[in-house]
Amino acid sequence: MLLNKALEKIISIGLIAFSMLVGIRLVNEYLKYDNRPKYKFESSIRVLNNGAELHVSHPQNYNINTTGKDTIVFVGDSFGVGSRCGNSKNITGCLSGLNPNKNVINLSLEGTTPAFYLKQIKTYITNQRDNRNISGELVIVSLYSNDIVLDPEYCNFYNSQRSKFRSLMNQNEFSRINKKCDSLLSLSIEEYKEVKNFKLPFRDQIINVIGSESYGFFREIIAQLSLKLLKNSSTGRAGYIPIWKNTNSGELILLAEVLNEMKNICKVYNCKLLVTTFPNVENLSPNSKVRSSLLSFSNFMKKKYSFKIHDGYEPFISNKIKNASYSLTDIHSSCEGYQLYANWLVDLQN
Repeated sequence: MLLNKALEKIISIGLIAFSMLVGIRLVNEYLKYDNRPKYKFESSIRVLNNGAELHVSHPQNYNINTTGKDTIVFVGDSFGVGSRCGNSKNITGCLSGLNPNKNVINLSLEGTTPAFYLKQIKTYITNQRDNRNISGELVIVSLYSNDIVLDPEYCNFYNSQRSKFRSLMNQNEFSRINKKCDSLLSLSIEEYKEVKNFKLPFRDQIINVIGSESYGFFREIIAQLSLKLLKNSSTGRAGYIPIWKNTNSGELILLAEVLNEMKNICKVYNCKLLVTTFPNVENLSPNSKVRSSLLSFSNFMKKKYSFKIHDGYEPFISNKIKNASYSLTDIHSSCEGYQLYANWLVDLQN
């Protein structure tokens, strides 16, 4: 009798678990459909006259040669790429539609930071100046909340001016950044990817059971809860906030100098630099913690470097948009959000 009852409970629990798993897998299929790319995207690597390589978010046949003041150069990370919205509906695609008489060049690449943006700008501008009497491009740089995190490109820039940073940072921060950069630069590309792409324990096994889209959905819920509820988290979006606000942090000083170098390049080569932030579109509240941290950095740049950084939350807030995520599992911007942002960039140019 007791054995039969125990068996009935096991069967009932098994049926419930099976039903839940089927439900989650059905949700995974919906999330996969919701997250599908809506437009075609192509990128290419160009080998320039001097042998340097330049990654562009354009098809191979797209003309990237400057036309001087009639050229807009845009650079950012995956939000600048906007691959799911395609070449026609990402930020530069929208800018092209709004500026039909201008050549819009997208130098963005996913997973990169401002030190890479600087490298892209310098490679492009110096190459375009070779044997050509032309200038006046508008260079737009879009910063995202994770652009404060150290990577090898940041560390290469740091090493090229290490003696300068000794005087800009306090001793503790200088030693910490030294140690961190030495560690990052000692890694192979494969090792760096492992460090960068932190995996939760049993991630692959969980994905095999519930599906990659369902996993992304639950991971995003956890990330948003940690941002709202945890004050001292050192990981994810919550971990970026205190770094942006700490004017003594080595990362913030390093970013400030990278941006200042961009300004110097445009001064030398006669291009116009416009720096903006791009919002965390899953929370576009005027009181967003992420926005507050970015505004704090903007104030620092204005006071110490006389450097203007435009608040990318403005066009969304003014239109009372609370969320502009691409899908339930992708926190990149929707194509409509990119259009709104591009409209705002056009207004900034005028």
